Amino acid sequence: MDKPENRHQTDQTFFVTSVIEEREPIFRNDEHAQRFIDALQHFRKTEEIKLYGFVVMPDHVHFVCRVVNGMTISSLVRRIKTFTSRDQLFHWQKGYWTVVISRKEMLIEKLNYMHANPIRAKLVEDLKDYKWSSWQEFYQKPEPEMVDRVT
Repeated sequence: MDKPENRHQTDQTFFVTSVIEEREPIFRNDEHAQRFIDALQHFRKTEEIKLYGFVVMPDHVHFVCRVVNGMTISSLVRRIKTFTSRDQLFHWQKGYWTVVISRKEMLIEKLNYMHANPIRAKLVEDLKDYKWSSWQEFYQKPEPEMVDRVT
């Protein structure tokens, strides 16, 4: 886990994990999973983050992004949690975990770990079958629409 002061800096890349309260599998509901992805896409489209990948598991999420243009990871996570739980349908655990990513090799390692999560959890046997992940966007599309290319 990174140092808390890193959470208030901009122009840094992070691997983020956040968990639903009491590990309730709320993201088995497609609408809830889509709402989380919509939140990530909103901040990507407003150019406050570069989004490199994500996976929505039944009771938690992982994503890798670079906060830019004055955005901090602390503000981003707070805003995502507010947006996704605004109808009070579910609640996030307090806090979240972050790792600062300082090298491209580490970025790829975190993306591979994150994208393999549905297989480790025995949700699918093949990653192409998992609907709530950026795996196909990242690895199979020459011009991805939902994630940014790692440069």
